[in-house]
Amino acid sequence: MAFRLKLAHAATLVSGLAVACLDNGVAPSALVPTTPSLGGVSAAVTCQVTVRTATLACGPATPVPTNGSVHKTRGIEPDVLTLGGQGIYVRLTSSGTAYDGSSLFTSDVTLTNLLALPMNTVDDATADTGGVKVFFNSGPSVTGGTGTVAVANPDGTGAFTGTGQPFFKYSDGVVLASQATTESKTWQFTVPPTVTAFAFTVYVTTKLPVTTGLTFAQVSAGAYGACAVTTAGAAYCWGINAYGALGNGMASGPQLCDNGNGCSPTPVAVSGGHTFTTVSAGTFATCGVTTAGVAYCWGYNLAGELGNGTTTDSPTPVAVSGGHTWRAVSATGPYNTCGVTTAGAAYCWGANGGQLGNGTTTGPENCPQYGDCSTMPVAVSGGLTFAAVSAGWGYACGVTTAGAAYCWGVGGYGQLGTGSNTSSATPVAVSGGRSWAAVSAGAYSTCGVTTAGDAYCWGLDAYGEIGDGVSTGGPYNARYYPSPVPVSGGLNFATVSAGHLYNTCGVTTAGAAYCWGWAAYGGLGNGITTGPERCNGDGCSTTPVAVW
Repeated sequence: MAFRLKLAHAATLVSGLAVACLDNGVAPSALVPTTPSLGGVSAAVTCQVTVRTATLACGPATPVPTNGSVHKTRGIEPDVLTLGGQGIYVRLTSSGTAYDGSSLFTSDVTLTNLLALPMNTVDDATADTGGVKVFFNSGPSVTGGTGTVAVANPDGTGAFTGTGQPFFKYSDGVVLASQATTESKTWQFTVPPTVTAFAFTVYVTTKLPVTTGLTFAQVSAGAYGACAVTTAGAAYCWGINAYGALGNGMASGPQLCDNGNGCSPTPVAVSGGHTFTTVSAGTFATCGVTTAGVAYCWGYNLAGELGNGTTTDSPTPVAVSGGHTWRAVSATGPYNTCGVTTAGAAYCWGANGGQLGNGTTTGPENCPQYGDCSTMPVAVSGGLTFAAVSAGWGYACGVTTAGAAYCWGVGGYGQLGTGSNTSSATPVAVSGGRSWAAVSAGAYSTCGVTTAGDAYCWGLDAYGEIGDGVSTGGPYNARYYPSPVPVSGGLNFATVSAGHLYNTCGVTTAGAAYCWGWAAYGGLGNGITTGPERCNGDGCSTTPVAVW
């Protein structure tokens, strides 16, 4: 059985934005509306037809009240997904638009599945009998002239939001694969010559293979949200959607959360239909690597952190420039991103105050709203062969294939781990001579796990995030550890993650999760927000506590 969900769709057309499709041999034009910033509503896209010039055009979305972005809708059949978002979940494309001058207006329309899932199936293989239906939710309504307009050749009628609503049925008896486009279907409207323009809204309904929820293989937590990859390689994101951080084609929305911010409290599919192996969520940008080794990024791009040669934000994944084959990419820095290729070469892009690791703190470009930057990957100096890299706030770290840890960039809090608080524009070795399995660069502190499973941290210790059991006291006290210090407790860790500010968490080889540092907002995951200790006037823990 497939779940019936209302995600938010529609297709609109409005004169003036000229998606004109004349019967003159011009290539088909996609009906692409302005993406709305709406909370708690579905985006019903209004479609406007100008009769005498035989044009269809897409305009601003209009709000259609719902009970939220995900809820059940009483529809024509059970277990139907009601889709929305022209250019987000589906794309309707018109061609061959014409008016015979007396009574018949026609347009050939195709439907493209932009989801990472197939449509018209509940098991990924067997076609459902319902097809993919484009329902007329309202209209056609005359907006210019006088008379009555009707859909002349619907494939049927049914009860969607009302009774007797016409629909066109696509993909009948066929599974519509991700990114696939249907054959065109001719839409006909009876239009008397006294009508000069009319409008309508549509929704799309179909069955999807969503039966027991999503099964994730990898999850990455960012500053204000998270992204994940399913076992099938589909990427999903949730949380705040500023600058297109969710990657679903919308610059904001689909709901409004605290302080009026666009957000989604449930996972939404990342656009594009790519098959990912990993994703890395940052502050307002996310990057991922596909099974083909191609890196894509989406969201905020003030300093070129998307790596596509521009500083333009993108609500959909854009390919990182350079043609490299990537093993992994780390987008956890607020303005900088780093990655390692399958050959072990490290590259960074975005802001440059030394965090590019190429030996400079200026250039090679000037991003208009930021300053020194690179909008495309630049090679990290030193000729080292890396197994992994991690981007932090103004710096980055990596582990070589030989198990040595190196860091570069801003080092004022000792976060480079060299024994001093000196910054470096090229990789410098983390002191101690240990053999590292992984390192994680955070905001102002860094943590790592050795091949023996021992956890160490270094850098700023404001709220116990170093985890050495020594209280910072307070208020307004902090210590700096320029060399790795062991995390207390004698636990054997498989991985650790330095947080975006003042928390650190890790997972032991036995699969138990522990956190330490700032306890405010429940960041330790142990059921309390006020302790067990006090650091700088707030609750904290200077040693690992078990996550409930």
